[in-house]
Amino acid sequence: MRPKTFDLLAFLIRNSGRVLGKDELLQAVWPGIIATEDSLTQCIRDARKSIGDEAQALIRTVPRRGYLFQVAETRANDQPPQMAPQAGRAAEPMVAILPFSVEAGDTIGRVLFDGAVEEITNALSCFKTVAVLARHSAFVLAE
Repeated sequence: MRPKTFDLLAFLIRNSGRVLGKDELLQAVWPGIIATEDSLTQCIRDARKSIGDEAQALIRTVPRRGYLFQVAETRANDQPPQMAPQAGRAAEPMVAILPFSVEAGDTIGRVLFDGAVEEITNALSCFKTVAVLARHSAFVLAE
């Protein structure tokens, strides 16, 4: 997933249940940069593809208003929906290697553990049976 697509998806999720106008999305994802609606449309398409939402059940287009991220409520007994595997491929598990918790003033420890996370991420990405979330994206999740 590209960084801007991830930023867009994160912003949509943080504002779940609220219709977000195109201008608001452009300002949130491309602050201080002039971006076209085509860039937003491409990111929306990429985000839908990344989360298996080709049916537009999660990221909904609200005509002449913008986009809405809406998660259907599930009951405790309901099974979570399975993401459809791509044609000819079985679904891969996805992992995110999160940063280690380090004391605020321990700069050496932070550098050491950030390097360890990078090495673990790189090593796991060599396997064809698992998808690894990019380090930058995983660190954003930990914030």
